[in-house]
Amino acid sequence: MRAAKKAIRAEVAAALQLMSQDARARATGRAFAQLDQTDAWRGAKRVMLYAPMPIEPVLDCLWAQRANREFCYPRIVGRELEARMVTAVTQLRPAAFGLREPDLEQTTVVDPATLDLVVVPGLAFTRDGGRLGRGRGYYDRFLAALPAEVSTVALAFACQMRDTLPMEPHDYRVQMVFTG
Repeated sequence: MRAAKKAIRAEVAAALQLMSQDARARATGRAFAQLDQTDAWRGAKRVMLYAPMPIEPVLDCLWAQRANREFCYPRIVGRELEARMVTAVTQLRPAAFGLREPDLEQTTVVDPATLDLVVVPGLAFTRDGGRLGRGRGYYDRFLAALPAEVSTVALAFACQMRDTLPMEPHDYRVQMVFTG
C-alpha cells in the first residue's frame, strides 16, 4: 500500500510540475465555478482554505468571493492542525514544508466545530471523494474530528483525478471534488 501511494504521489507531482501558472489559474476558476453552484459554498459563513503550494490550485482567488464569509487557514501544531481566523492574505507567513501559515500575532484560533466548509488539499482524488494527501496525516486527523455537518470539498486538476486510490481506514474522504 505504501509503495502504491508513493508511486501515485510521484506521478501526480510530476504532472503538476508541467502545468503553467496560467493553466492552474484557469483550471482553479473552472473548479470554483462548480463549487460556487453548491449549497455548501453558498451557505458557508466560515470557510477554511489552505495556502497552496505553487503546484496546487490558486486559492487566493477565492478572496474575491469572500462576501459575508470569514476565512480560516490551518496552522501545524505538533502533529495536528489548528484553524486560525485570517482577515487578509498578508497575515500568512512562510512555514514548514514550503507552506504559508497564519501569523500567530495577527490571527486567532477558531473552534473547528464552528466551520461550515473546509477546502481540503491533496495530491490525488477520486470522483467519490477518495483522497491521497502528502502522507503525514494532518488533514486526515483534522477532518475525522469535525462534526458531520461541516462540508468538506476539494478543488483539483484533471491530472490529479484517478478511478481508484489505495485507501486505508484512517484515510479521510471529502464529500465533493470539483475539477477544472
